[in-house]
Amino acid sequence: MNDSKLIEIKNPPKTVNLNVFGFDEARKNNGNSTSYITHIDSIYVGSLLDDSIYVGKTQQQVDQIKSQIQDCKGAISKSENDIDHIKTEREKLRLKIEEYTDRLETYLSGGANKGIVVTVIETPSKARTIISSFFLLMLSIFIFFFYVAVVYKALFISTADIANALKNGNWGVSLLPQWAEVVSAIRNNAMVIFAPFIFYGFGYAIHILLEGKNKIKYLWIILVLIITFVLDYLLADQIHNKVQSALNLMGMEGNDKFEDVLLVIIMGFVVYIIWSVIFHYWMGEIEKWNISARLGKLIRNTQQRKDDLDKKISKAEGDVNLKQGEIKALEDLININSIPMNEIVKSINLFSQGWFRFLAAVQDEALMNDCKTKLEDFRKNKGLNVQLKTI
Repeated sequence: MNDSKLIEIKNPPKTVNLNVFGFDEARKNNGNSTSYITHIDSIYVGSLLDDSIYVGKTQQQVDQIKSQIQDCKGAISKSENDIDHIKTEREKLRLKIEEYTDRLETYLSGGANKGIVVTVIETPSKARTIISSFFLLMLSIFIFFFYVAVVYKALFISTADIANALKNGNWGVSLLPQWAEVVSAIRNNAMVIFAPFIFYGFGYAIHILLEGKNKIKYLWIILVLIITFVLDYLLADQIHNKVQSALNLMGMEGNDKFEDVLLVIIMGFVVYIIWSVIFHYWMGEIEKWNISARLGKLIRNTQQRKDDLDKKISKAEGDVNLKQGEIKALEDLININSIPMNEIVKSINLFSQGWFRFLAAVQDEALMNDCKTKLEDFRKNKGLNVQLKTI
């Protein structure tokens, strides 16, 4: 039996001296076993208890419950304030959506001008678009020719060929690749024309990452830059090693490795970074020209923010309903009394002792055994793993 189990007493119980009451009831009912179990069942549900048992909550218990009620009311007040604040923000977003939608409808109807959209989105600039397009085109051409020549020199040409080229005075780590080198590279291995697109792809990846909202994007950007730098360094190192081997074959002194590598890094990696920055800016400028798409995106983003606020409101209202339910349960708990199971068992034992005292006085063994049997059946049915006393 779990002594700590509580039995709720919803109605005020009848409290008497159960030992005396049991004797008197047994005498009135001639010790009838059915009447006996009926009284025992009344005790079990808390309708009949011994007058020595205290039924009710102490003042400390009541104060604790009232404190919990106040905490719930405080939480409700906070949630309601949050709801009011969120509803205010939601209304602002609703008005913005209406404004953006009005701008979009006006633009699509052909009535848009700079004054209509400038208050909502940044308008494009022809000068910035033209200038950024010019520099992006020139740097893209340079990167294409530069990496075609560098990749070919680093991966596809032999040391002997480099030595022959050096004898003719037309080989080296060129700051700006010679046209003849580019033509020779494409003619001997056309696959090198795809090499520059690796770096274009890295630059486009940086643009995509910069467009993202997750802060971890900067770690990915740093990783892309590190990979690009390492790739440039390995190409420069490979070219330097081949040139050194070619010079050694000719019996000539080699160049300083740091200078060779630095030249390729500056003309490759640094230009690639500048190209990536201009490309990202240029993509932003091009996007500005698509006013309808930008307004549509602005409407969708604002609507998403409004939907997020709606979810917060629903959650806060759910919290309020939950706390109100808790308050109702706590208020009911103040009015509902309970007693431990061991007090119920105590009352059953006191009543049984009085009842069996009468049976012992009349010396009716058959009736006594019948009452004991029904009491044992009652104990098993109720799951009471304690021996109930009869004497």
